[in-house]
Amino acid sequence: MKIAEIIARENPFSPEEAAILRQDVRRYLADSARNQGEPLACRGPGPVSPAHLHSFFRLREREENTCFILQYLLMFSELLCSGVSTLPEPEATIQLTGFVRYQVDLLLQRDVRTAIMREYNQLGLLKHANLWYYEGRINDAHGELSAWLAQADEKAVTVVLRLCRVLEKLCLFWFDICCEDPRRVRSCDLYTYKLALLIRHGQAERATP
Repeated sequence: MKIAEIIARENPFSPEEAAILRQDVRRYLADSARNQGEPLACRGPGPVSPAHLHSFFRLREREENTCFILQYLLMFSELLCSGVSTLPEPEATIQLTGFVRYQVDLLLQRDVRTAIMREYNQLGLLKHANLWYYEGRINDAHGELSAWLAQADEKAVTVVLRLCRVLEKLCLFWFDICCEDPRRVRSCDLYTYKLALLIRHGQAERATP
């Protein structure tokens, strides 16, 4: 069973499950903030090489971007699913768009693509003759998501819903890379997917007469 199907069976839109999800996300964000505050020197003995330093700050930047997305989704979920009629501030949607674009463009990063190809190889799918196919899958995912991001919307709430759809598709891509195994999927991807679903569901309910 695919992860999306498992989540759908968990009744994710019930008030109880939504409250648990928000609590879990807040805990994740708090833990992440503590980990990011940990000095680099405390992570191991000896001097830190320039390569390790670069890798450390690159990973921290990616984690911070993920946390910014979760913070915005948490805020929008509470706003759009609480019956409040106020739309998200335009500046907030602009910032969230930038954070989402950053996540999508990670598919162009060499280390990320190498990690994806390594997963395909461990599954026994990768051969010299079909490298182009799996490279193409990554390119296709990036192209599709980038096209969604390039669409123009007037209303802030429409932008948020479109960004949620982009995040859902990106998370589904990572679920597929992890062979639909919940034990291998990152917690942040699960939280992002669930919050995006919750926001779109909440807005759909508000739009229903």
